[in-house]
Amino acid sequence: MQADRPHPVSYALTVARACAEFALEAMNQRSFPKPYASALSVAAEDAATRLGEFLSAQGETIAPDALKTASLARTDLEAVAQITMLIIANDLAPKAASFVARSVRYTAEHAVNRLSHVEEAIGA
Repeated sequence: MQADRPHPVSYALTVARACAEFALEAMNQRSFPKPYASALSVAAEDAATRLGEFLSAQGETIAPDALKTASLARTDLEAVAQITMLIIANDLAPKAASFVARSVRYTAEHAVNRLSHVEEAIGA
């Protein structure tokens, strides 16, 4: 028996929250380990893809405000994926790692705020 997959908006919200939390931890540690960055990048990209597929399939049934907000959240998740790729591709000094972590956290928190609004609007 296959478990039901979470709603794409709820899944994206969970991923965005996790990204924000991991980024906060990285800021506090002044280090962003590449395995964490890789996991966040994959998760954020997956959440953005699933959200995009949902929006393509159900976009006409969603209120325009919620649709726009969800699209912006998708862009935020894609940005998190790209920002974390910087960590994977480079050996960052602690100050630079902290700066990148702050960027991830800021962007992920935007996604959380947007997705919370969308989840409430569509009742996911």
